[in-house]
Amino acid sequence: MIENQSGNRSGKTRISKKGNSRIRRILHLPAFNAVRFGEPACQALYERVYAKTNTKMKAYVAVQKKLLLLAYALWRHQTKYDPLYARDVELTGQLEQNNKKIVPSGGTTQDQSTVAELSFG
Repeated sequence: MIENQSGNRSGKTRISKKGNSRIRRILHLPAFNAVRFGEPACQALYERVYAKTNTKMKAYVAVQKKLLLLAYALWRHQTKYDPLYARDVELTGQLEQNNKKIVPSGGTTQDQSTVAELSFG
């Protein structure tokens, strides 16, 4: 963000032009449509940033960055897009937290070996 101030006057901030203008221009309408048609991850990000800043364009720029990083990750890992991926990862994390057991410091139990076999690490 670029600040706009001089002396006591403080103006509106704006996005910097350091990034690639072609990519910014290309991702402008996809960001609008991702929010408009309710893409879960983009919609949540837009609402969170808009509630914090009360500036729609900052929220759309955040969605543009998310779309760019998402496209790069899909290309890099050669995978298909799954709109429910974030929800599935969250549910998996909750299940793992619910299945953790308190183990005495002296040894291991059979439950620990089962959990270790199922871990995704």
